[in-house]
Amino acid sequence: MSKRGQKKQNQADRMAWGEAKERFSIMLTPTAAQKIDARAKALQLSRSEFLEQAARGIVSMSDSDLTNEDKENLAKLSEN
Repeated sequence: MSKRGQKKQNQADRMAWGEAKERFSIMLTPTAAQKIDARAKALQLSRSEFLEQAARGIVSMSDSDLTNEDKENLAKLSEN
């Protein structure tokens, strides 16, 4: 979806962590991006929210905080 087609975030979403969110651009290998996306999807988070929570130590890239259902979903995503 193009940027024009996206709904603008409401003020509460932008301030969810008590501070305004800013746009950042990072470079990753395709492998790293796929792993981040798969992990975010398994946790039912957007990529941005997953990275926010990972940086804050709430979630991690390890499977220790996953439920069995999350682990199964992650395994299915990894097969693709």
